[in-house]
Amino acid sequence: MRIRRDAYTEVELMTNDEVQPKIDFHPTSLLTINLTHQPSKLIMSKFFNAWLQDQDCRTRIREIPWEGYHRASLISADDLALLQATASQPKLKQEQIWEQDTEKYVSLYLNLLSQLSRVDCLQATLVYLSDMIEDHEERIALLLDHAVNPYAALTPHLESPDYYIRIKALSLLSVLLEFHPTPPQDVLSTIGPMIARLTGSGDSNEQELGIELFEHVLRQPLARQAVWASAEESGASSNGETTQSNVISSLVQMMKSASRMTAQIQYQLAFCFWLLTFDVAIASQFNK
Repeated sequence: MRIRRDAYTEVELMTNDEVQPKIDFHPTSLLTINLTHQPSKLIMSKFFNAWLQDQDCRTRIREIPWEGYHRASLISADDLALLQATASQPKLKQEQIWEQDTEKYVSLYLNLLSQLSRVDCLQATLVYLSDMIEDHEERIALLLDHAVNPYAALTPHLESPDYYIRIKALSLLSVLLEFHPTPPQDVLSTIGPMIARLTGSGDSNEQELGIELFEHVLRQPLARQAVWASAEESGASSNGETTQSNVISSLVQMMKSASRMTAQIQYQLAFCFWLLTFDVAIASQFNK
C-alpha cells in the first residue's frame, strides 16, 4: 500500500513492527532524532523544479537536424529512424514505441551522449532519456546494466559550457544513483560538491533545485555516507578538528532561514535531513 505525501513523493506504508524515525525541532537545537529502523521504499524518478520543467518543454518542441547528422555519417540510418519515430509524438505514443524497443532506445541515447558534442543535440538526447525512464524503474535497471556505462556517458557533460546540459546531466545521474544498489564512489564524490554549490547558491531557484537533487541522491545509503564523509574531509580545520562542510552547513543555514521559504521547500529541506538520519553514525553527530 502507498500513500502520496505530496506532489513529489510516494511512500510505502510500513508494517506494524516497523517504526519511522521521529524528528523533533527545538529552538535550542537543530533537530533531535529518534532512530529505529530503515526507511520504507521511496518512489521518485522525476523532477518538479519549475525552471527545469520549462527548459525541458522548450527542448522537446525544438527541431533537431538529425538528418544532417545522418548525411555527415555521425549517426546511422537505424539511429535516424528511431529518432524520427518518436519526434513530435505525444507522450502516449512515445511510451508505446519505447516499450516496444526499450533496449534499442537505451543504446541509442547512451551512444549519442557518448559521441555527439553539438549543444542542441545533447540537450534533446538528455530530455529523451529522462522522459523514457520517468516512472519506469525497469528501464532504469536496464540502463544501469547496459554495456555502455551510463555514468561514463553522462559524467563528462557535468563540465559542459552549457548550463542546462550540466543541470540535466546532474539530474539524470542523481536518479541513477537513487536506484543503483552499488553506485560508483567516484561518481558520488563528483556530484556531491556540485549539488552542494547549488544549495549554497544565493539564487533561490538553484537552492531549490539543489534540495531536490539531494532528495534523490540521499535515498541511496552509500550516498548518505559519501556526502557526510566529504563533509568531514572538506570541513577539517587547521587544528585537525572536523566541522560541517558546505554540503551540510548550507542545508543547516537554509533550515535556519526556512521562514522565508515556501511550505513545500521547507518540507523538502526537512526531508533531506530525515533521509540522512537513517544512517546511525550520521544521526549521532547531528547536534554536535
